[in-house]
Amino acid sequence: MQILKISTVLAVTLLLTSCADNQTTSPEVMPSAPAQAQEVSLDPISVNGLTISGSLGAEPIVEFGSSIDPVSDLIVADQYVGSGEPVVQTSTVLAHYVGYGLITGQKFDSSWDLGQPIPFGLNQVISGWTQGIPGMKVGGRRVLVIPAELAYGAKPPAGSGIEPNEPLLFVVDMYDFK
Repeated sequence: MQILKISTVLAVTLLLTSCADNQTTSPEVMPSAPAQAQEVSLDPISVNGLTISGSLGAEPIVEFGSSIDPVSDLIVADQYVGSGEPVVQTSTVLAHYVGYGLITGQKFDSSWDLGQPIPFGLNQVISGWTQGIPGMKVGGRRVLVIPAELAYGAKPPAGSGIEPNEPLLFVVDMYDFK
């Protein structure tokens, strides 16, 4: 089980950095997540044939409807807004997230499975995140439906479970940013 967790951490790092710019940035120190994030029950939200429910502070529940609409543009929907200053495109964030492929309906990544939120720069991730996360506030939950062109296109990372040209769903809880 420990080897699986280590492999998953490496896979997450590769997924998040595979579309990074060739810029070198020094990592910023992010505070660790609260030991016990308060769970807040959220009203379900429907986006593009998907229903997201559950509690803030816990992995969201994602239900696929009988038909998923084609994805040609980035879809950004806040299930819960949060508070404070908004994230900007040059931020380094600390976030929990879960990712699903919209063709396969399979979860391919989850920081909740790793037991902690993950820090990363918005200049180190796929374009759908770079464009879809700015404006988010700490304590918020955002749903991103990302067309393949803003994700991994025809060449997803090997072993990721993502199909070529697969649009993706991410549900993101924002813990902090710098």
